[in-house]
Amino acid sequence: MNPSSVQNLRDSIKPRSPTSSDSVQEEEEDKKDDHLFSAATPGSWISSSSAETLPCVPKESPGENYIEILTALYKVSVVRRRMFYCSGSLREMLGQTGLKMRPTRFDERYYKEKMRFELILYVEMMNSLSIFRDFDLDTKESLIKQCAVSLAMLEKYYISVKNDGLKTQKLIAPDGSYTDLSDDGAQFAEEFQTMKDDQVMDKNQCLNLLYNPLKVCLNELGTALEHSKMTDTEFCALFAILLFNTAADNITDSVRNAVMMARNRVMKDWFELYAKQGKTPEEAGLLVGNTLLLLTAVRNAMAVHRENFHVIRVFNVMEYDKLIDDLAFV
Repeated sequence: MNPSSVQNLRDSIKPRSPTSSDSVQEEEEDKKDDHLFSAATPGSWISSSSAETLPCVPKESPGENYIEILTALYKVSVVRRRMFYCSGSLREMLGQTGLKMRPTRFDERYYKEKMRFELILYVEMMNSLSIFRDFDLDTKESLIKQCAVSLAMLEKYYISVKNDGLKTQKLIAPDGSYTDLSDDGAQFAEEFQTMKDDQVMDKNQCLNLLYNPLKVCLNELGTALEHSKMTDTEFCALFAILLFNTAADNITDSVRNAVMMARNRVMKDWFELYAKQGKTPEEAGLLVGNTLLLLTAVRNAMAVHRENFHVIRVFNVMEYDKLIDDLAFV
């Protein structure tokens, strides 16, 4: 299967819009998402009329495979998380104990220390790729802004599926905390009881606006992930596809062209890795195609999560780290 033969994916169902007054902004976001979540060989929409000089092909290190590098770093990130989030003894921290599952608090999704630590892990993975390291600061910022939240959301559902979250209806975060979506909010009963009388939202409103949509996302995106039989290889490939987005804001045509070549390199390395694993071209093409099809489900889930955060921000449901505003999650 030739990567360039994969066609654009378009949604037949548009994401829900929070209010009619946001329709213009939503339309603009949809246009950007059409590029971001396209499985086509990127760069086909680059302006051919630009007079700007395009850069040379990015320098390649002999034997360097982007997907292999990301997969190795991802395994390191999992170990670092285990040590960072471990609340036990030194022996437990140094041991090989896996994720310790625990119910999450209602308001801990956007804790400052968690968000910044998770972003650091992603940036570490990005910096492991020579082409990303060579970009200037403005380009790095633009690329990270447009993909960080999508990556975090995708990984949370990936972790959930790997740990039977689809079967148990639990949405599991990288630190092992989970939201039980099967108990109608019973997990947060104590916190709902302590709500102040002047609270803008009551329990039922919280469940309808914030809780139930996540259940829909878990069943839709989680089912798609389960059917695709995603492994760390496919997750890291999507990580790179989402990172090298030629539709990112505030980048020049020359940078856009370099990003396009980086994304094409990702596709090349992806197929080469499967070949090294002994997969036939047909098997590799099927795996790549099925993984790219997930981008539509990721887009739809992202729209729901964006709406959730819009509710949290507007009604001040919980405190959150303002860094998330900087990541274009609005």
